[in-house]
Amino acid sequence: SLHDALPIYYEYLGVVDNYWEKAGAVGLILEAEKLDVGDIISFEHPVEHAEERVESLEVEGEQVGSVNKGFPVGIKIKLKEDIKKGTRVFLVKK
Repeated sequence: SLHDALPIYYEYLGVVDNYWEKAGAVGLILEAEKLDVGDIISFEHPVEHAEERVESLEVEGEQVGSVNKGFPVGIKIKLKEDIKKGTRVFLVKK
């Protein structure tokens, strides 16, 4: 299955529950312990995963340097292809 194919160094972050195309940002409830600006995240796509560095995080409209588990977070993204609600997001711990 697709799940078995996940790299060992991927930690589940959450699922995209909001996508603002104009702003180039996704929203999700953080399910990992912590996410920091500068971390590498990965979006699960049908064929492969798309990785990118976190440039900016927002919680309730405020820019933050990191986010803890359970918080709704907005993540600014560059990759806009194939992003939609329900896309799984992972933290890349290389």
